[in-house]
Amino acid sequence: MVLQSQAHAVNEKVTRQPSMLRCGILRDYQLVGLQWMLSLYNNKLNGILADEMGLGKTVQVMALIAYLMEFKGNFGPHLIIVPNAVLVNWKNDLKELWSLLNLLLPEVFDNRKAFHDWFSKPFQKDVPSHDAEDDWLETEKKVIIIHRLHQILEPFMLRRRVEDVEGSLPRKVSIVLRCKMSAIQGAIYDWVKSTNTIRVDPEDELRRVQKNPNYTAKTYKVLNNRCMELRKACNHPLLNYPYFDDLSKDFIVRSCGKLWILDRILIKLHRTGHRVLLFSTMTKLLDILEEYLQWRRLVYRRIDGTTSLEDRELAIVDFNSPGSDCFIFLLSIRAAGRGLNLQSADTVVIYDPDPNPKNEEQAVARAHIIGQKREVKVIYMEAVVDKISSHQKEDEFRTVGTVDLEDDLAGKDRYMGSIESLIRNNIQQYKIDMADEVINAGRFDQRTTHEERRVTLETLLHDEERYQETLHDVPSLQEVNRMIARSEEEVELFDQMDEDLDWIEEMTRYDQVPEWIRASSREVNATIAKLSKKPSKKL
Repeated sequence: MVLQSQAHAVNEKVTRQPSMLRCGILRDYQLVGLQWMLSLYNNKLNGILADEMGLGKTVQVMALIAYLMEFKGNFGPHLIIVPNAVLVNWKNDLKELWSLLNLLLPEVFDNRKAFHDWFSKPFQKDVPSHDAEDDWLETEKKVIIIHRLHQILEPFMLRRRVEDVEGSLPRKVSIVLRCKMSAIQGAIYDWVKSTNTIRVDPEDELRRVQKNPNYTAKTYKVLNNRCMELRKACNHPLLNYPYFDDLSKDFIVRSCGKLWILDRILIKLHRTGHRVLLFSTMTKLLDILEEYLQWRRLVYRRIDGTTSLEDRELAIVDFNSPGSDCFIFLLSIRAAGRGLNLQSADTVVIYDPDPNPKNEEQAVARAHIIGQKREVKVIYMEAVVDKISSHQKEDEFRTVGTVDLEDDLAGKDRYMGSIESLIRNNIQQYKIDMADEVINAGRFDQRTTHEERRVTLETLLHDEERYQETLHDVPSLQEVNRMIARSEEEVELFDQMDEDLDWIEEMTRYDQVPEWIRASSREVNATIAKLSKKPSKKL
């Protein structure tokens, strides 16, 4: 507190917002933010306005510039550096934090090594010592050092949270919707996870041989990034195999467990006047969803990393226009998850988990933002894997000609978590835990690189006990209706729609999987042995 008062010695009271700022009326906490930034200006300090998403950081900075022009005669120039959508990248490790502070206050933060030595160790994830006294001492040291960092940063950083300053937002209801994979997805997923390869379409290989007689046909290709291939299988099999023989629109829906249930959800939400933002980490998945929406004749707009600034602006204005017939907005979570106001939507679908939970928080805040008048429903979709592997099903199919194993485990705890479960429950949760300790208390967080994230996922995939410890059931259609409905009237309508409409049949039978994708346990073991050059062992 002493450092705070010394740093902000020159005090100038802001009594009203600048008249030049005509975009609206600043809220009380935004006026506080303006006064804080003005104090930095008067005391020749630099700082970080780090308010939580949706609290109007942009308008507060605009207010400062307007104030300087109106009351200080400072007409600039002012340097403003932002990507297209006011993109704010979270800086999540201590080296990056030091670089930011060194830029703001080079005379104070002038030694990166000293800064690192002071603050790095508390945030390293150590293995517990199994000694209660040692663990208690480590925790106490961690608290003291984090508090020390807070004291140093306090004069130069301002961060408010939505619940602290904005009590008028309608509630946000979040659900995790677990979706069983289709039979095709399960076969692809099990093979990729077991062998670190992907099977190839024999017809494609035949065409290659016809074009080049010297080409040797393959049955599989070794993968450089198994985790990405598994994530693609969770999202849609057309991401693994874009050229299936059957490319009918109902196949696009039937072949994917997520899209099969999403189809019902979207039709019901459209009937009841709701509007949707759908985010994905994969732009090629958005391509597939575009085909689906065109087939269903649902009006949509789309923004991803390739969208020009002009087209982005037009799409947003069109979606937000009063009386707009646009039902759903397809968005790339990293290109369009920040800086956009899409509060005319009241439903957010996170189609697949982003390893950085802050990206998902930013995406949800596009709808759950100041000015929203309706309850916002957030649906986190998550693919789950059948506990009976496709290899076991193939073994039985080849032996007896049918797959009766599926009936043995019907009911509760039939499904296991997929790589998406790992991302949401392990990778994301670790970041959230770090944020609870550090960002929300100390104004900065931690973030791993893409390569570190991949290595972590690979490690978890190899940890079979941890990977398979969580078993799930998937909700029935009636349960899904209750999850997405806002009222009992909607529940009744959705149940009736399930009975009345001619819905697409889901693809759950193993005999619906193309033969070239299916593999027995023996084939899996042989492939593993060949790749590892070790004797084959049973699964």
